[in-house]
Amino acid sequence: MAQLILPPIPVFNSETNQLESKIIVKDENGLTAQHTQIFKTSEGGGLSGALFTDDLSEHVASEKLLYSTTHGMEKNSLSVYYNGLNIIRDVDFQSTNTFVIDSEYKNLINKGDSLIAIYTRVS
Repeated sequence: MAQLILPPIPVFNSETNQLESKIIVKDENGLTAQHTQIFKTSEGGGLSGALFTDDLSEHVASEKLLYSTTHGMEKNSLSVYYNGLNIIRDVDFQSTNTFVIDSEYKNLINKGDSLIAIYTRVS
């Protein structure tokens, strides 16, 4: 069964005057703990560390496996949804703004399919 995993949505904390998101992480001993991810503003006025969503559906073509994001992305922040299903285990990070879908999808991907990438922008 496919599992849909959405990244946490940042929430503004008026006490600290910053965007924060609760995340689950594993420590050096493999134990899970809840942490707070803080999103800092960059000098350009935009958010670094903010989540971006790219709808790549218009770029989907039969047998196409290599895709590019609008912005550079943090290496382990990428989530990819093909027709609504999270396929991140079948996606390889290629460079700051490109990823490739596993070749097993080559005969499945067709023009008109939905492809969404969610990632943390490189600061």
